[in-house]
Amino acid sequence: MAGLPGIVVYRSALSVESWAAAPITNVVIRNANIEFAGGGKAEQAKQPVKGPGVDARPLPAWGVYARNVERLTLEDVRLSLSEEDFRPAVMTENVGRLNLDNFNYTRVTGVEQAVVTNWTGKLGVR
Repeated sequence: MAGLPGIVVYRSALSVESWAAAPITNVVIRNANIEFAGGGKAEQAKQPVKGPGVDARPLPAWGVYARNVERLTLEDVRLSLSEEDFRPAVMTENVGRLNLDNFNYTRVTGVEQAVVTNWTGKLGVR
């Protein structure tokens, strides 16, 4: 995906998820400026994630949640909040490589770890 200017997201993070045995191979999100409503609580970051349904569901991150992806690149991406959110900005689970290139997000006082990488092989930051 490229060129997502000024999008406002309510209730959920941007998610890239495979619930099958095979991972999603390669995802690139480029040149995006996304504002999220916020309002999430710290305890939501610790709840188990359920598979997607029809409606938006709570996720453990307010900005980006990725699960079972070989390679995820966030390039020239800016994530912001309308109101504070005490979940991490990014959470990955079983991601082979996470590339953050000119990636910016709103920092919230009290959030100890804004980027959480569970079972992530390599992290590249530029």
